[in-house]
Amino acid sequence: DAAQQEAVQLLMDKFGYSKTYAEKLLLTSGLNIVTAQDPRIQEVVESYFENDATWERHDESPIQPNCSCVIVDPNNGNVLALVGGRGEKNINLGLNYATQTKRPAGSSIKPLSVYGPALENGVITYGTVLDDVPIDFGDQSVDPETGEIVYSRPNGYPRNAPNRYAGLTTVHESVRVSKNTTTWRALDMLGLQNSFDFLTKKLGISTLVHRKVTSSGYVYSDLSYAPLSMGEFTYGVTVKEMTAAYQIFANGGIFNEERIVLQILDSNGDVVVDNESKSEIVMSAENAAIMTKILEEVVDTGTASYISLKNTVDCAGKTGTTQSNKDRWFVGYTPYYVCGIWFGYSMPRSLDKFNATSTIPIVLWNNIMTEITSEYVAADKAGKEELKTFEMPRSIITATYCKDSGKLMTDACKADPRKSRAEIGYFVRGTEPTEYCDVHVLVDYDQFSEAVAVPTCPHSDLIQVGLLNIYREFPTDIYVDDGQYTAQELPKDYDYSNLGYYMPYYQNILPEGFFVGQPRNSWKYYNLACIYHINNPVIQPEPDDEQNDLMISNEELLSIVLSYR
Repeated sequence: DAAQQEAVQLLMDKFGYSKTYAEKLLLTSGLNIVTAQDPRIQEVVESYFENDATWERHDESPIQPNCSCVIVDPNNGNVLALVGGRGEKNINLGLNYATQTKRPAGSSIKPLSVYGPALENGVITYGTVLDDVPIDFGDQSVDPETGEIVYSRPNGYPRNAPNRYAGLTTVHESVRVSKNTTTWRALDMLGLQNSFDFLTKKLGISTLVHRKVTSSGYVYSDLSYAPLSMGEFTYGVTVKEMTAAYQIFANGGIFNEERIVLQILDSNGDVVVDNESKSEIVMSAENAAIMTKILEEVVDTGTASYISLKNTVDCAGKTGTTQSNKDRWFVGYTPYYVCGIWFGYSMPRSLDKFNATSTIPIVLWNNIMTEITSEYVAADKAGKEELKTFEMPRSIITATYCKDSGKLMTDACKADPRKSRAEIGYFVRGTEPTEYCDVHVLVDYDQFSEAVAVPTCPHSDLIQVGLLNIYREFPTDIYVDDGQYTAQELPKDYDYSNLGYYMPYYQNILPEGFFVGQPRNSWKYYNLACIYHINNPVIQPEPDDEQNDLMISNEELLSIVLSYR
């Protein structure tokens, strides 16, 4: 069906035919369609989609989630296999969930819309640090009963899934665990128009809405933060276009326009339409390789860690779950193939009753890709042909940096109470860190009370620790993992009163009613002020008499020097 529909479009494009005429010509004039299909791979995919045992069932309802799959050769854009729905195919030209339906992409869009183009535009690197905290708390209003100021988004926006925040987070870690807040910040650095243009003009995503005004005056647009950073598009994207877009990471930054039909021949075997491969370099091979390194982490230890094929063949990819868990995606690749899978109800509704987020597409992807790459694995074991691996250009170098700043390590970084903050990352030569960390600062810490030192702590108990010189203020007390390791410089007349175990030592410089983010599963802040010595001040000893006797005034010193002369 998909080949027939593409052939009709090719005839329309080349000869200017109407759709009706092109369809009749295709069906009645003896034309032949030559496709890019690999029958072996198509058969493998169909065997899973037609097998009822592939799918979870939680009730006997006739309405069950649907699924689609596309496999593309990243070297030329050829669609090697395509299945537009689960179950045995028993109708012609039915709804194709791989080529016709448009669904929100969720987080699977992030490498394409944000991180890939941001790397290419030089606004981020592998080790760039972004703050994983909410960006917006909504509109303010006054509670009529209490008179307190309340916010329309008290938990902050955007929210992560699960709903917790890590604080300072590197780009590669943001992708590995699929952070929404940091993706939003990276998108802001890249620019909305740059992101939108990369998707539509470079990667051929044809279903996005630039601007649409309804009859009621409501404006729809995908040129916005939520669509581009979290995949919540007006209509959505197709599995075929999403899968084709991921070629750029597997193919050294080259985008090949995907094609199901290679040629259309007449009844004599002469070529009527030659659908030649159309290619464009959309990002450097270096940045494509770095993006692949990041997406390998997703498979190794991130949201797609279930995949077992990684133990045999290099694998990379990205999961995606849309708002209210209505769609699940996984688009991943090996050095051989790119495979995209979507799972969800025909009429969108929650998938909460199924396994954990994104599990079904991941399991299906793993099974299919393991089977279709088995011949390469067998050839490798037999010593006939080595397995392909993801290539790393020689212009990529590694460098060590502080994971809280993305900059070179200092003594303050090494004194961080969380132990080593050093990390090794991948960089295009010339983009590696050259400046020293300015996030870590050395702070006096009282070992006796295990708290940040106050002026009345005994000097003998003090050591220095490296804390994070980052200022945050939230109107509600949310959870931020590194909130208890933050520091601020205090005024000389700072008032230490009214500080508790769940407050940083600098709480009193914050506006009233604001917070820095509390740690989870901790009975006190690491950066708590030394309450013990606030309540039990130690008078620092004056210099002893013997030392006083050895001290002389400037006048006495001058007299001695003059008499010597």
